[in-house]
Amino acid sequence: MDLGCGNGWYLRRLLQRYPNIRGLGVDGFEENIRQAREIAAQLGLSARLRFETGDMHDFAPREPADLIAMNRALHHVWAEGERVFAILRAHLKPGGLAVIWEPNWPAERGALRNGPRRAMAFQNLAEHVQGNRFLQAEEIAERLEASGLEPEIHLFAEGREAVIVGRKA
Repeated sequence: MDLGCGNGWYLRRLLQRYPNIRGLGVDGFEENIRQAREIAAQLGLSARLRFETGDMHDFAPREPADLIAMNRALHHVWAEGERVFAILRAHLKPGGLAVIWEPNWPAERGALRNGPRRAMAFQNLAEHVQGNRFLQAEEIAERLEASGLEPEIHLFAEGREAVIVGRKA
């Protein structure tokens, strides 16, 4: 399951790599869902891959999921974080994973002036203008833990990007 799935790129990659899985993508924008369905059909994935327009706050899957992903989407709903993390936990199977990918913003914004992090200063300028939160991996892990999931942080791209995994016991 992918919440805030956009055009479905993440689920398509998973299904292409793992032929025995199926997926559900949810996004609030009908145009994203239209594109996701069209591309999935072109790739012959429609039988295993569904896309639905919806608000992640109201979604209720038919069955618990092994994996719920949020790729660069959490910062859009951080203000409702407690509710979002409760939803993630509620809809995971025991042993299931919440996988969250976000830029890993430095605690001190001055760090954006130097080296590899400099590109981050411009990377999500539109996000900042929209009022979205610049997140740090540790605060995401703390929210996962507070919701009852066991967090694990994986940094890449010289620490500029983070995948935070929360496992349901």
